[in-house]
Amino acid sequence: MLLGVTVISQGVNIQMVLYGAAYEGARVWAKDPAGGGGNNCTPPACDPAAGTSVNFEKYVIPVVRQYVTNNGYDGSKVMFFAEDQAGYQKGLTFYSDKSEFVRVLLIYPYELPIGSFGGKYQKVSIRASCAMKRGG
Repeated sequence: MLLGVTVISQGVNIQMVLYGAAYEGARVWAKDPAGGGGNNCTPPACDPAAGTSVNFEKYVIPVVRQYVTNNGYDGSKVMFFAEDQAGYQKGLTFYSDKSEFVRVLLIYPYELPIGSFGGKYQKVSIRASCAMKRGG
């Protein structure tokens, strides 16, 4: 029973970390502050009318991965929008073209620490997302 409580607690913890990381990523992507640097992005990189999603890879991904790493998980495992490259590109293109809002969807593969429990349920994908209005 204690093992079950531990596993559930770890799942809740990574879920909350992913929600925080999604919030930080969406905040950086939506804010479009002047200045630049690793914590924010500047026009024209964040200009939704520019038709480019480079700002996401340059500013949002590092912020999200750093947040996850700072909270005790492997930030390099975080996937965005989908678990494959084609889904990532499709999601990124869709949300980059939206001039009114941004949405960051995170997926984190989590290995259950209890051996071969249930066979196919050894690895689960934990998801979190955050949407924000641009410019705010």
